[in-house]
Amino acid sequence: MNESIHYIQYQSSPQTFHLKNNKFINHYFWYYQKEFDITSQIYKNNTSYHSQFIFYPTILGKINLYCQTTYKNGKDKIYTFKIHVLPKTTLYHITQNPSLIKNNEKIIVYKYDKVKLKVEGASSYIWKPIISSDVDHLPSSCYPTFYSDTIDFIPQRDLSYEVIGTDGDQTNSIFINIILKDKPMDVIDIQILPHILFEDVIHKREKKIIKLLKNNKTLLNQLTEFYNITLMSAHNTEFQSKNGRGYRIPWKTQYQFIEDTQNILLSFEQQYQFLRYLLNNTNPHGKSYFMYLINIIQYNFVLPSPSVYGFNIRRERYGP
Repeated sequence: MNESIHYIQYQSSPQTFHLKNNKFINHYFWYYQKEFDITSQIYKNNTSYHSQFIFYPTILGKINLYCQTTYKNGKDKIYTFKIHVLPKTTLYHITQNPSLIKNNEKIIVYKYDKVKLKVEGASSYIWKPIISSDVDHLPSSCYPTFYSDTIDFIPQRDLSYEVIGTDGDQTNSIFINIILKDKPMDVIDIQILPHILFEDVIHKREKKIIKLLKNNKTLLNQLTEFYNITLMSAHNTEFQSKNGRGYRIPWKTQYQFIEDTQNILLSFEQQYQFLRYLLNNTNPHGKSYFMYLINIIQYNFVLPSPSVYGFNIRRERYGP
């Protein structure tokens, strides 16, 4: 183990940590605590006395995971894993060996994110949408039919499917309910970070970020225009009680890398709500990673301010 390494982990997602087996160690005791917070609870695991530990973090932020080892000569030594626990960016994943999805299972998905589901147990399938009277006026793209064991699409509303599986003369069916949930701003904050800057932003390696942006003027301009034009325009449009349009993120995001998808979209509502989130986290030590990146750009590069584009931010409306 290299104790200087900082790890990234998503909330409630498992990650395995381990020390090398050592014949001179009698016991391994694992526990963790929030970094720089001596008043926080120390979470102990009394069941793992092995060199390997599977960690399921439930709290966000910087966490120190400790492994206290006791050697045969009676001496103790503590090893530390420094972990940044981030909000979980997706709510549902296909497993490598999926079992048949349970009947009437509810699949919770963030709005404007892809849903990827897979079933097993038959040779052919039909995913048949259940059309109710309140959606029969919508275009068919809102409730597509699929002919595969796997579906991979962006649902535009809550949907229910009857999944019909056929194997020879045998036909069985189950019902699946896809339910959309509003995406929290701290999740968007993680999802839209440029993939090539992701770890440097999470670990706040300012010098590396500046160097990379100096060598990537396209990304620098895209980030600047997104903040100064796209978000500010959404703010002013919403302030005037008007409607705007969705926005496709132009750079390769961390979400696209994780989910192996081509695009990430922000609705008009998400745009102005995300700006509120950023303006409430302008402090360099705030919880927004994307605002940390914008602050670096504003302090280290000569760029137009929002007022150049005709945008005036009424910050009193959203707090400090």
